[in-house]
Amino acid sequence: QASSTMLCKTENEALIKIRVDMLSDRPHAMTNYQLQGTDGCYESARAAGETNRIWLREKSEDMHTWVDLNELSEEFLPDFWKEGMERARAAGHGGGDYFEVLDFIDAAAGRRPCPIGIHEAMDMTLPGLISQQSAAEGGRWIEVPDSRSWTHEESPKPQLQMVWPENKTVTPPEVNLPRSYRLRCLNDGEEEAFVDLMHSAGFTGWTLETLAEWKRRALPEGLFVIEHEPTGRLAATAMATHNPTGRHPGGGELGWVAAHPDHRGQGLGEAVCAAVVRRFLSAGYRRVYLKTDDFRLPAIRTYLRLGFVPLEENDAMAERWKTVRKSVG
Repeated sequence: QASSTMLCKTENEALIKIRVDMLSDRPHAMTNYQLQGTDGCYESARAAGETNRIWLREKSEDMHTWVDLNELSEEFLPDFWKEGMERARAAGHGGGDYFEVLDFIDAAAGRRPCPIGIHEAMDMTLPGLISQQSAAEGGRWIEVPDSRSWTHEESPKPQLQMVWPENKTVTPPEVNLPRSYRLRCLNDGEEEAFVDLMHSAGFTGWTLETLAEWKRRALPEGLFVIEHEPTGRLAATAMATHNPTGRHPGGGELGWVAAHPDHRGQGLGEAVCAAVVRRFLSAGYRRVYLKTDDFRLPAIRTYLRLGFVPLEENDAMAERWKTVRKSVG
């Protein structure tokens, strides 16, 4: 069979058509996509020389004019994609593999979780498998299973915690910055740039509303950023928030440490964390702590170098830290 066509109906009654054709004699056309909504539509290029085109009600002057998708890249494409497009095109396969490989390396190295988890991967795989079953049964509609219902999800483990030793509360860490970088606080008007930075570091759920909420929690002059002076772009950030808990009465939490992928390896994470610790100590905090995850090994190395110590309040937590210590050497 040269061509297979699959029709999918979503829970919201949207219809999706997927055609796969590996054998028919015709000019190459590997990726043809169309997306139709109530306030916009998109059509990918069908052949060499054509462009990807889009129509958006709020951005188009009339109902009859397409817009080249590239015209919207400056507004919507994340910086790390825009800056990496030339390298992606040189990597072969039309550039499609470049960012996927970077995501895999970041996940394998523990810098951030894989953007597409097991269930999202199954969401993209199961419909194709079910379509084969449907074809074998005369094309009848078949419910696509949800892999999330296959196993019982365990409650997520509590995050690991680290504390700044009380015997170091009078010796704040030094902030060491490489050349071409400047430490400062976030300025008004930089909110969108800050959200872009968080997205580039893997915190894709951040919005302007998220930032507004956390700015209210941060200490005055406690939301630090590091600027790359040649470009004026934000390269790293960390936050000092007043967040006392039962385990940390009167405590200040170091949180939301992030660095742009293009500026990793410069020691920016350690520098911005040192700035947060100094801010807490200058404000008189005796308890400074942070939360992290077992897989964030590069971040944990940074915290250990800076002077934070693991909090092992029970056997389970001590065992997890034992595993982490082996991994970070």
